[in-house]
Amino acid sequence: MRATVVGGVALAGVTGLLTVLAAAPAAAHTQLLDSRPGDGAVLATAPETLTLSFTDRLIAEGSSLVAAGPTGAVPVTAVGVTDHDLTAQWPATAGTGTFQITYRVVSADGHPVTGAISFTVGGPSDPGGTLRADTGGVVVTVAAVVVAVAVVVALLWTRRRTASRPDRP
Repeated sequence: MRATVVGGVALAGVTGLLTVLAAAPAAAHTQLLDSRPGDGAVLATAPETLTLSFTDRLIAEGSSLVAAGPTGAVPVTAVGVTDHDLTAQWPATAGTGTFQITYRVVSADGHPVTGAISFTVGGPSDPGGTLRADTGGVVVTVAAVVVAVAVVVALLWTRRRTASRPDRP
């Protein structure tokens, strides 16, 4: 019985350690701190530039920004990276409506991160394109919960099984 309990505790410890280690890289990725215009902002006039600020330094290679609006793709120009910021010039011809900006940035440690923000100029509309944000953190969280539930079920099953056996000499 003692060996089963020790084995169960060891299994739980190793599983917990692996769960923490698997989640650590996801927490290390750069994150969007701020955007100008802000996510969900309603503007009376179009911005001249877009600026997305991140927690870590970015590298230009592999970083990009794409815009979509009521009539489809919006041709942003001068997309560039400076320190922690991804910037782009907004075209004066973009018009009004709701715009979705998707980005892909690469932090100085080489990890790519994707996401999206939206803002409205004038009145709201349906953006021309469907763009997705990164869901990598959700996958890691769901995996951690599944592993934790499996460990609890295994420990309860082992305990119940040992409790139903008569003591052996």
